[in-house]
This record gives sequence, structure tokens and C-alpha cells, in this order.
Amino acid sequence: MKNFILRKLNNSEYEYLLIATSFQSSLSELKKLDELADLKAGRILFDFTLSNGISKNRFIECAVSLGNVKPKSAKIVIEVEDEVKEVSSMFLKENKDILENSLLPKSIKYLISNGYVI
Repeated sequence: MKNFILRKLNNSEYEYLLIATSFQSSLSELKKLDELADLKAGRILFDFTLSNGISKNRFIECAVSLGNVKPKSAKIVIEVEDEVKEVSSMFLKENKDILENSLLPKSIKYLISNGYVI
């Protein structure tokens, strides 16, 4: 899981947020995530900001069953809670090397690095 960072979400419809840490990250890399082994059933949200930018396919949800991600359940999520976006933006702000090496436009990098929630 080197191309993703996992964050537990509280008070969200999703159990976890997986933030892609590389523009090369994709759902096809994910078979079984040890970190999700205790999740019997639920939904997780992927944030592909670094590869997809802030376009409509930035967030993708998937079902998880017995710790296994179900790629066929993947669907684009357009409306995401601000709290989830804040988790993602804060991660990128705190990891400037990942942010700076991304394909994001300079204007978006600037906003994130200055604490704006994108």
C-alpha cells in the first residue's frame, strides 16, 4: 500500500479515507489491505487528487467486505463532506514533498500549502 495513506474517518458515512500519494496510484493495485482486515463490511473513500486533480473523478467510493476492497463496487462521488476534504488537504499540506512533486497546478498547490481546504 505504498501509493496510499490510510486515515480513519469519524462521523462520516465512510469508514476510511485512502489518499493516493502518487499520480500513479490506482484501484487496480488494491487486492487486500491488511489495515482493513477488521472491517467486516463498510465503505471507503479514495482521494485521487494527485492523479485526477480536483475534477469530478477525484473521489471514488468502494465497498469493503471482510477486509477486501470490492473494485466492481467503485463509483465516483461528487458530493463529499467538507471534513473529509479537510483531512485530505491537511495531509497534503503536511507532506509538502508529495504536494510539490504532484501534477497539480501551482495555484492549487499554493492554496493547499496555505491551509485552504480543496
